[in-house]
Amino acid sequence: MPHFPLVKNTKKTDRIIVVGTQAEIDCTKDWLKRCKAQIQVEGVCTFSGGRQLSRQEGEYGLKKRLEKATSSSLIISDIGEGRDYKIEHIAQDAKEVSDAKVGVLTSNRSFTGEAIVRNLFVEQRGFDPAILEKMDYIFNYHTGDGRVFWKLIELHENTLNMDKGKSILVVEDRPEYYTNFLIDLDRIIEKRSRILVARTYEQAKSLISRLKNRLLGAIVDVHFPKKSKVESDSHWEIYYMIKGQDSKVPIIFQSADAKIIRSLKSDKRAFSLWKEDPSFFSNLAATINDYFGFGDFVFVNPADFQQVRRASSLTQLVEGITKVEDVSILYHASNNHFSNWLHLHGYSEAASKIKPISSPDADFVRAELLRILKPYL
Repeated sequence: MPHFPLVKNTKKTDRIIVVGTQAEIDCTKDWLKRCKAQIQVEGVCTFSGGRQLSRQEGEYGLKKRLEKATSSSLIISDIGEGRDYKIEHIAQDAKEVSDAKVGVLTSNRSFTGEAIVRNLFVEQRGFDPAILEKMDYIFNYHTGDGRVFWKLIELHENTLNMDKGKSILVVEDRPEYYTNFLIDLDRIIEKRSRILVARTYEQAKSLISRLKNRLLGAIVDVHFPKKSKVESDSHWEIYYMIKGQDSKVPIIFQSADAKIIRSLKSDKRAFSLWKEDPSFFSNLAATINDYFGFGDFVFVNPADFQQVRRASSLTQLVEGITKVEDVSILYHASNNHFSNWLHLHGYSEAASKIKPISSPDADFVRAELLRILKPYL
């Protein structure tokens, strides 16, 4: 049995600039040292000598440290409540002079996409809502879980390396949701795919355009900002954008609104999950395993999508191909399910041979599948 094909990020984070207290800067250095991460860490201390750093001092200190920064560099800060040099200043200053990315770690549960646009920046702080686009990554850190910090770095490196290998796209503007399940998804994906996150329609559109045929699947929230406003049909726009590039990509809709999920359940175009369900993650895991290709291969009857057979190995897959009905063979072959499963389970050579198979003749498709796969048993 071949090993799972691991996705490797060759482009790495070269430096991290922490904007925060001296304790936060030191903690970052110590944590990366314990993890044996070869990342240079610099700091802009926001409280020194018994006083806060001013807005102007913060700008000077950050831009000075950004002189050697690259697109692989990462700035990390919290939202800056109670200090003069806040995250919107950091994001604005950084984008003026460098390609470095801005990551936000916040313990504020209300710091969501819609809240940022409508309340925190626009009404309270008087900023243009477009400032949101200058914050590349936002993670919820209320649990103090050290894995969140590492997930921020990993997401940055996934984005740097997205032009190679397969990726799963998550479109979600609420960090408290994606922070948790990005950590949990590691148990399923096992480094066989990258995960990318878009918090807005514009970010999602950009990522989809870049990914093209490297998009393995998408998890799309029903509500997220488009042009700084939340619109009711943005999720369908993303759906058709993805399907326009590759009609075979599986898509999962998710929402905290039970009424919307009930209405989506009757729509066969995409899977749908209720985020407030106590079993949300186990349901998400099962859906990704079955339909993205990470778990057993699930043969279904396309008339009602009921399972007719499962395969957990290549031997069982070949046996299933010989026994299931023609409609099931044609459905899975025409949607690239065989090739996706084979690629994610270490049979990339066989996957590349199978993907071009396209015919309405079930006998031909079945025979070709068996001809290609039996040498790998």
